[in-house]
Amino acid sequence: MRLQEALRNVADIREQLAVVDTRRAFRSTSIGLSGGLVFVGWWIQKSLTIELNDFNRFLTLWISIASVSVLMISVEILLRTLSDESRLNRDWSIRLAQSMAPSITAGLLITWAAQSIQSVALLLPGLWSMFYSMGLISSSRLLPKSCQLAACYFLVAGIFVIKFAALWGMGSGGQMVLLFGFGQMILAGCMFFGIRSDG
Repeated sequence: MRLQEALRNVADIREQLAVVDTRRAFRSTSIGLSGGLVFVGWWIQKSLTIELNDFNRFLTLWISIASVSVLMISVEILLRTLSDESRLNRDWSIRLAQSMAPSITAGLLITWAAQSIQSVALLLPGLWSMFYSMGLISSSRLLPKSCQLAACYFLVAGIFVIKFAALWGMGSGGQMVLLFGFGQMILAGCMFFGIRSDG
Protein backbone atom coordinates (compact mmCIF):
# COMPACT_ATOMS: atom_id res chain seq x y z
CA MET A 1 0.00 0.00 0.00
CA ARG A 2 2.79 2.41 0.90
CA LEU A 3 4.55 1.63 -2.38
CA GLN A 4 1.39 2.41 -4.37
CA GLU A 5 0.88 5.65 -2.47
CA ALA A 6 4.51 6.64 -3.08
CA LEU A 7 4.12 5.91 -6.79
CA ARG A 8 0.99 8.07 -6.90
CA ASN A 9 2.86 10.88 -5.16
CA VAL A 10 5.70 10.60 -7.66
CA ALA A 11 3.18 10.74 -10.53
CA ASP A 12 1.55 13.85 -9.00
CA ILE A 13 4.90 15.56 -8.59
CA ARG A 14 5.84 14.66 -12.15
CA GLU A 15 2.61 16.20 -13.45
CA GLN A 16 3.12 19.37 -11.41
CA LEU A 17 6.66 19.70 -12.79
CA ALA A 18 5.30 19.26 -16.30
CA VAL A 19 2.82 22.09 -15.76
CA VAL A 20 5.51 24.39 -14.36
CA ASP A 21 7.83 23.45 -17.23
CA THR A 22 5.36 24.89 -19.76
CA ARG A 23 7.27 28.17 -19.30
CA ARG A 24 9.99 26.48 -21.37
CA ALA A 25 7.75 24.71 -23.90
CA PHE A 26 4.92 27.17 -24.38
CA ARG A 27 4.81 30.93 -23.98
CA SER A 28 2.32 33.62 -24.77
CA THR A 29 4.08 35.17 -27.78
CA SER A 30 2.53 33.07 -30.54
CA ILE A 31 -0.88 33.16 -28.87
CA GLY A 32 -0.83 36.96 -28.79
CA LEU A 33 0.31 37.06 -32.43
CA SER A 34 -2.55 34.75 -33.42
CA GLY A 35 -4.96 37.22 -31.83
CA GLY A 36 -3.43 40.00 -33.92
CA LEU A 37 -3.78 37.80 -36.99
CA VAL A 38 -7.56 37.78 -36.46
CA PHE A 39 -7.58 41.56 -36.90
CA VAL A 40 -5.70 41.06 -40.18
CA GLY A 41 -8.37 38.54 -41.21
CA TRP A 42 -11.09 41.05 -40.34
CA TRP A 43 -9.42 43.65 -42.54
CA ILE A 44 -9.13 41.14 -45.41
CA GLN A 45 -12.78 40.17 -45.01
CA LYS A 46 -13.86 43.80 -45.17
CA SER A 47 -11.58 44.57 -48.11
CA LEU A 48 -12.86 41.61 -50.13
CA THR A 49 -16.47 42.07 -48.88
CA ILE A 50 -16.68 38.42 -47.85
CA GLU A 51 -19.89 37.52 -46.02
CA LEU A 52 -21.04 34.30 -44.38
CA ASN A 53 -23.66 33.78 -47.09
CA ASP A 54 -20.66 33.46 -49.43
CA PHE A 55 -19.82 30.43 -47.34
CA ASN A 56 -16.89 28.99 -49.28
CA ARG A 57 -14.90 32.25 -49.31
CA PHE A 58 -15.74 32.92 -45.65
CA LEU A 59 -14.65 29.43 -44.65
CA THR A 60 -11.49 29.56 -46.77
CA LEU A 61 -10.44 32.87 -45.20
CA TRP A 62 -10.96 31.89 -41.57
CA ILE A 63 -9.65 28.34 -41.88
CA SER A 64 -6.53 29.86 -43.44
CA ILE A 65 -6.20 32.30 -40.53
CA ALA A 66 -6.76 29.49 -38.02
CA SER A 67 -4.24 27.23 -39.78
CA VAL A 68 -1.54 29.91 -39.69
CA SER A 69 -2.29 30.51 -36.00
CA VAL A 70 -2.06 26.80 -35.16
CA LEU A 71 1.16 26.56 -37.15
CA MET A 72 2.73 29.50 -35.27
CA ILE A 73 1.80 28.06 -31.88
CA SER A 74 2.91 24.54 -32.86
CA VAL A 75 6.28 25.77 -34.15
CA GLU A 76 6.87 27.69 -30.92
CA ILE A 77 6.06 24.63 -28.82
CA LEU A 78 8.21 22.41 -31.05
CA LEU A 79 11.22 24.73 -30.98
CA ARG A 80 11.07 25.19 -27.21
CA THR A 81 10.61 21.46 -26.69
CA LEU A 82 13.54 20.55 -28.97
CA SER A 83 15.77 23.10 -27.27
CA ASP A 84 15.14 21.45 -23.91
CA GLU A 85 16.38 17.98 -23.06
CA SER A 86 13.55 17.47 -20.57
CA ARG A 87 11.29 14.56 -21.47
CA LEU A 88 8.60 16.25 -19.39
CA ASN A 89 8.24 18.94 -22.03
CA ARG A 90 7.86 16.41 -24.81
CA ASP A 91 5.27 14.47 -22.82
CA TRP A 92 3.44 17.69 -22.00
CA SER A 93 3.30 18.73 -25.67
CA ILE A 94 1.86 15.36 -26.69
CA ARG A 95 -0.71 15.41 -23.89
CA LEU A 96 -1.75 18.96 -24.76
CA ALA A 97 -2.34 17.96 -28.39
CA GLN A 98 -4.32 14.92 -27.27
CA SER A 99 -6.44 17.02 -24.91
CA MET A 100 -7.28 19.60 -27.58
CA ALA A 101 -7.85 17.09 -30.40
CA PRO A 102 -11.45 15.98 -29.56
CA SER A 103 -12.87 19.51 -29.43
CA ILE A 104 -11.00 20.60 -32.57
CA THR A 105 -12.20 17.47 -34.40
CA ALA A 106 -15.78 18.16 -33.29
CA GLY A 107 -15.50 21.74 -34.56
CA LEU A 108 -14.22 20.54 -37.94
CA LEU A 109 -17.03 17.99 -38.23
CA ILE A 110 -19.68 20.61 -37.38
CA THR A 111 -18.14 22.93 -39.99
CA TRP A 112 -18.22 20.20 -42.63
CA ALA A 113 -21.83 19.29 -41.78
CA ALA A 114 -22.95 22.93 -41.85
CA GLN A 115 -21.80 23.60 -45.40
CA SER A 116 -25.21 22.70 -46.82
CA ILE A 117 -27.31 24.17 -43.99
CA GLN A 118 -27.29 27.96 -44.09
CA SER A 119 -29.08 28.40 -40.74
CA VAL A 120 -26.40 26.34 -38.97
CA ALA A 121 -23.60 28.05 -40.87
CA LEU A 122 -24.65 31.36 -39.32
CA LEU A 123 -23.88 29.89 -35.89
CA LEU A 124 -20.39 28.65 -36.79
CA PRO A 125 -18.29 31.47 -35.27
CA GLY A 126 -20.00 31.04 -31.90
CA LEU A 127 -19.75 27.27 -32.10
CA TRP A 128 -16.04 27.47 -32.94
CA SER A 129 -15.52 29.60 -29.84
CA MET A 130 -17.44 27.18 -27.64
CA PHE A 131 -15.53 24.15 -28.94
CA TYR A 132 -12.25 25.98 -28.37
CA SER A 133 -13.37 26.70 -24.82
CA MET A 134 -14.02 22.98 -24.31
CA GLY A 135 -10.52 22.23 -25.56
CA LEU A 136 -9.01 24.64 -23.04
CA ILE A 137 -11.14 23.17 -20.25
CA SER A 138 -10.09 19.62 -21.15
CA SER A 139 -6.45 20.81 -21.06
CA SER A 140 -6.86 22.55 -17.70
CA ARG A 141 -4.37 20.31 -15.86
CA LEU A 142 -1.68 21.12 -18.41
CA LEU A 143 -2.06 24.91 -18.44
CA PRO A 144 -1.79 27.63 -15.79
CA LYS A 145 -4.97 27.94 -13.73
CA SER A 146 -5.54 31.46 -15.02
CA CYS A 147 -6.21 30.02 -18.50
CA GLN A 148 -9.62 28.94 -17.23
CA LEU A 149 -10.58 32.62 -17.29
CA ALA A 150 -9.88 32.63 -21.02
CA ALA A 151 -11.87 29.40 -21.42
CA CYS A 152 -14.83 31.10 -19.72
CA TYR A 153 -14.44 34.09 -22.04
CA PHE A 154 -14.56 31.89 -25.15
CA LEU A 155 -17.61 30.04 -23.82
CA VAL A 156 -19.59 33.15 -22.81
CA ALA A 157 -18.61 35.08 -25.95
CA GLY A 158 -19.62 32.12 -28.12
CA ILE A 159 -23.02 31.93 -26.44
CA PHE A 160 -23.44 35.71 -26.81
CA VAL A 161 -22.61 35.66 -30.53
CA ILE A 162 -25.04 32.79 -31.17
CA LYS A 163 -27.81 34.34 -29.08
CA PHE A 164 -27.53 37.75 -30.72
CA ALA A 165 -26.32 36.67 -34.18
CA ALA A 166 -28.88 38.92 -35.86
CA LEU A 167 -27.16 42.01 -34.44
CA TRP A 168 -23.98 41.27 -36.37
CA GLY A 169 -25.35 40.87 -39.87
CA MET A 170 -24.31 38.09 -42.17
CA GLY A 171 -20.91 36.83 -41.13
CA SER A 172 -19.54 40.09 -39.79
CA GLY A 173 -15.82 39.92 -39.15
CA GLY A 174 -16.59 41.68 -35.89
CA GLN A 175 -17.72 38.32 -34.54
CA MET A 176 -14.29 36.83 -35.15
CA VAL A 177 -12.56 39.84 -33.59
CA LEU A 178 -14.72 39.60 -30.47
CA LEU A 179 -14.32 35.85 -30.19
CA PHE A 180 -10.76 35.16 -31.25
CA GLY A 181 -9.01 38.51 -31.61
CA PHE A 182 -9.65 39.57 -28.04
CA GLY A 183 -9.98 35.97 -26.85
CA GLN A 184 -6.47 34.96 -27.93
CA MET A 185 -5.02 38.13 -26.39
CA ILE A 186 -6.79 37.33 -23.12
CA LEU A 187 -5.40 33.78 -23.29
CA ALA A 188 -1.91 35.17 -23.97
CA GLY A 189 -2.20 37.38 -20.89
CA CYS A 190 -3.43 34.45 -18.82
CA MET A 191 -0.49 32.33 -20.03
CA PHE A 192 2.03 35.07 -19.31
CA PHE A 193 0.88 35.92 -15.79
CA GLY A 194 -0.05 32.31 -15.00
CA ILE A 195 3.40 31.02 -15.92
CA ARG A 196 5.02 33.73 -13.83
CA SER A 197 2.90 32.88 -10.80
CA ASP A 198 3.26 29.09 -11.28
CA GLY A 199 7.00 29.44 -11.77
